[in-house]
Amino acid sequence: SDHHAAGEESRNRNSVFHRKRLKYIVSLYPFALKNVKLHVRQALKSLLLQYSIEVGGVLLAFDRMEIMSDKGASGWIMNEQPFIHYVVQFDGLVFSPVVGSKVQGEVNESLPSHVGMLIHKYFNAIITSDQLIKGGYAYDREARQWMLADESQYVFGLGDQVEIMVDKVHECAGVISLEGSDPNILGNGDKMAST
Repeated sequence: SDHHAAGEESRNRNSVFHRKRLKYIVSLYPFALKNVKLHVRQALKSLLLQYSIEVGGVLLAFDRMEIMSDKGASGWIMNEQPFIHYVVQFDGLVFSPVVGSKVQGEVNESLPSHVGMLIHKYFNAIITSDQLIKGGYAYDREARQWMLADESQYVFGLGDQVEIMVDKVHECAGVISLEGSDPNILGNGDKMAST
């Protein structure tokens, strides 16, 4: 199916989650005419957890789907294409981090080249060694941890909760990953587990 979206959004400036009213074009094969609503819903489900420029991020959920009609007709055929095109409106919850936004995640690896994190237990993010060094951290090869350069306190242990500022958003084949800086440790995974 081919898709195109445009939308209105309710946006909290500090949030990377946005609820948007989206308008999308879904293209279906003629066999879908038996149950258009079901096939439109399936086409929208195929967009879930995939980055989409048209949606403006990663569609996490949708509801209130309606197939729009124009003068009683809801689908149309263009030229000699084998598709029937439908305009669909729906409310979508979209994860759309932008440069400068802050996100929180859990550290899942600490290597000399970077610290890796999972944002909301799903999206990958890293803080590169260059950003860590700029922030005053040094890698202790013996302990295999990043620590503050002027202290012996280790940071970025596995399971630690960290907030970062998004510097880059990468996308490849519908999967996004983030690069960040300015880490702020919110909680220590080891200490949190033992209390």
